[in-house]
Amino acid sequence: MGKAPFANRGAVLNALAERLKNVGYTKTFLNLVVPDWWSDEAEQEPGALAELKATLGKRIGLDIGTLLTTGATVPVSPAGIHFKRSAAVQDQPPSDPTLAFCGVVGRALGAVSQPSKQIPRSADEIRGELLRDEDHYVSLEPLLRYCWAHNIAVAHVAEMPTARKGMEALTARFNGRNVIIMTRRSHIDAWAAFHLAHELGHIALDHVGENEVFIDEESESKQVAVTREEQDADRFAADLLGGSNIRDFWSRYDETPQSMANAVVSRAAAHQVDPAHVILRYARRSGNYRFANAALKFLPQQPAASPGKTINSIALENIDFSQLPTDIAEVVAAALHVP
Repeated sequence: MGKAPFANRGAVLNALAERLKNVGYTKTFLNLVVPDWWSDEAEQEPGALAELKATLGKRIGLDIGTLLTTGATVPVSPAGIHFKRSAAVQDQPPSDPTLAFCGVVGRALGAVSQPSKQIPRSADEIRGELLRDEDHYVSLEPLLRYCWAHNIAVAHVAEMPTARKGMEALTARFNGRNVIIMTRRSHIDAWAAFHLAHELGHIALDHVGENEVFIDEESESKQVAVTREEQDADRFAADLLGGSNIRDFWSRYDETPQSMANAVVSRAAAHQVDPAHVILRYARRSGNYRFANAALKFLPQQPAASPGKTINSIALENIDFSQLPTDIAEVVAAALHVP
């Protein structure tokens, strides 16, 4: 007989965890969201079991009524949310548990700031504003601070309910508040900056309406059609990070990864563009990601912190947990891995 996933935490919790694992939830995710105070003793307290189940249900997006009456685990998104997907043809859409959890976290993050300020539709205009404060190029950290200055909440949620792929990021809008949730694991700031700029493009170009969640999907297939909105958001991101007037000066240096890296470093400053972004732009256009990844290794040292940690450290600077209702604070804290 296998070891109980939550030793000394109560029979009810372990039985519930097994049911959740059987429908795809991972143990790593459950360890993150189960309340610390759920214990064998707590299960014995009058009325505590219903409270424990309701708390877990709210955190991960389960139908609480069904959970309390029958014990069944049914993922359900908060009422009123409409999901839009980036792919015109889905080969593997996000799982129901993932959609439900993202709906919960998105709505919770939408409660942590004032209504979002209007941002320009022009990527060049935002780029110009950022470069007035930055003397070299647009990068992840100033882009994050721009978002929060405009009351656009940005967080990195590393642990999804299931192991199945299907989503890289999402943009949502609740009660006039825009929210961006990044889920892709990356060790390269330039990749994270591109995905953030892409999501910002969805907001600037009015792709996301009230109570809508726009999901950018991850796909292994070359046959998945890309919508016009995705194409426009990609163009917005490229213009924001590199400028709309930049011309290809890098492809002629693709004899070796080192020759490209050297050329990009020497010329990127004149264009006020991150050398890593130039190499990743080459990768997207050529499809030669192996060459690009090799070239990235010849660039000067990248930031020590992972993009996910940078994203959430800036989020925590802007979130006052003491001002949030307890249930919302707990959802946000769990999603951001706050102890």
